[in-house]
Amino acid sequence: MPTEPLLVLFTQHPTTRQPSVVALSLDHKTAANYHACRCTSLPHCPITAVERGTSGGPLRAMRLGPPDLLPLSEALRARRGALARRGMIRVSVCFAGVEGRMEFAGLPCGCVVRTEGELMECLRRGHKGRLGLVKEMYRRGMVLWNQNRFENLVDVVGAADLRR
Repeated sequence: MPTEPLLVLFTQHPTTRQPSVVALSLDHKTAANYHACRCTSLPHCPITAVERGTSGGPLRAMRLGPPDLLPLSEALRARRGALARRGMIRVSVCFAGVEGRMEFAGLPCGCVVRTEGELMECLRRGHKGRLGLVKEMYRRGMVLWNQNRFENLVDVVGAADLRR
């Protein structure tokens, strides 16, 4: 089974300058919410709000403080199973300019996505940003994993079974 991708943010407390790391699990419900920031009303909004959708519940996130920063990979691996932070419904990521935000999470678009081709065209245009690309790569990995998992499961029905 493919591992869910993580968005790892290196943060710093504004007054104490104490570093920390926030890791967000990017499952199929986690996405940029353009209505939670000013992207729909202000064309040069430098903020991306990451949420799990309206019915997705709290974000599956973890915050590591200075004692946990070294070694980071072992801390992430040890806590991966319990990747939940109570009450965290949104993470707002502020960029220096709108270009960084657009590269990361794209922009609100009116693309009608019904087919794989339409989705790929939307992603190619950068409407979903790198966040959308990562989520699509994970989705495709899950589809392949499920196909391979169930490919060899075949029910053989014999003539004797049909007479019953």
